[in-house]
Amino acid sequence: MYLLFQTYSEAIDRADTEGQRRNYAFWSNTGSTKWHTAPFETENGWVLKVTDYELSIEEQSKTIENI
Repeated sequence: MYLLFQTYSEAIDRADTEGQRRNYAFWSNTGSTKWHTAPFETENGWVLKVTDYELSIEEQSKTIENI
């Protein structure tokens, strides 16, 4: 499952939110793990693999299966 973003900044913001929710070490200044998955660029925009993310209902409705 993937979410598509028009900008890198939007994708990073969402990756940051998930990393914070999971309390990764970067967010508590105890290590370097920041994101569960990192965004990558496609011809259609920036994609974030969100298979294991906690998604809102709105985000769930916007997921795509293939990129």
